[in-house]
Amino acid sequence: MSLIHAPFTTRRRDDRRGSVISTLIGSELAIVLMVLVAFGAALLAGADPHDVNAHSSPDKLRPIRGLAVAGSERKLLAVLSDDRCVVHDLAHSEVYGIWLRSGEERVTAMAGSPTDNLILLCRNVGRLHLLDSRSGDILWTQRIESGESTSATFSPNGSLIAVGTNEGQISLLAIDSGGVRQTLRGCNSVHSICFTPDGKQVVAPYNGTEVGVWDVATGCEVRRLAVPGGQATSLAIHPDGRKLAVSTYQGATLLLDFVTGELIRNYHDSYLPMTNVAFSPDGSEVIAAGCDGKVRWFSSDSQLAVHTFTAHKDSVRSIAFIGDMLVSGGYDGAVRAWNVEANEELPLDVR
Repeated sequence: MSLIHAPFTTRRRDDRRGSVISTLIGSELAIVLMVLVAFGAALLAGADPHDVNAHSSPDKLRPIRGLAVAGSERKLLAVLSDDRCVVHDLAHSEVYGIWLRSGEERVTAMAGSPTDNLILLCRNVGRLHLLDSRSGDILWTQRIESGESTSATFSPNGSLIAVGTNEGQISLLAIDSGGVRQTLRGCNSVHSICFTPDGKQVVAPYNGTEVGVWDVATGCEVRRLAVPGGQATSLAIHPDGRKLAVSTYQGATLLLDFVTGELIRNYHDSYLPMTNVAFSPDGSEVIAAGCDGKVRWFSSDSQLAVHTFTAHKDSVRSIAFIGDMLVSGGYDGAVRAWNVEANEELPLDVR
């Protein structure tokens, strides 16, 4: 069952008025009954039906599948679990719940716009939905025919979306219509993807041991960079566009010259696969997370780890920056926040 015909509920909790605004997309009676049953079960259990986590077991959190940050002020944090995407407006202390009950379909990738309150959800059947994160309205729906969507990102100016699939295809879509502008051909599964800071190039794993670089305007491949001694699992471009950070399945985090591909540093700090990599907003530090549940801070100018935290009891599934605050989501169902500069954990009550 597709998202269009399946229930899709958006909620807004306003703590000042105690009101809930719900919008149901779809007209099937079964949808309405399912929502009513869910509310009834919450009430019988003594849970607050206004709470987007009211149906969660307090003893067993849902695994976090992904994080995305959206908005011109970068204050909207979207947290993806198995059956919902919960958007937290950190600037106004509001919560919006987008419900994803749709049979056998699931969300396989998610991205947030850097300029607007927009969230892209990618389904395992190749269907893409651009949503208004506050209202839950679907602005457009597009379908990618080649495989399952495995990664997505917005261009720096928010005008394009890049979506990669498990069959090596990268589609560049216009934000206004969802129309495909370019189709880039890679090799293996595209499980990580990013734009250069100027928005002119797209970078993604090409195969197990290389990273590909494509021109956005022409769709042509520009070059490939070798991943020394590893298989790339995640990529990040330095804010100055001159360096590329790569996390690997072999437990290393590599810093490469983005133009020449020369290895600048090898931060090898784990024997388990690394899952995510990112640069701090000012580019002074490289942040890497892995299957061991740890989040590591590396200085871009030295070889050693600056800080290492055991952030999660299981694999770290996603990391994202909200200003200077780093947020991590784990398979253990927890979402944690860190002040990188002060080397301290910050309170963050989200799931």
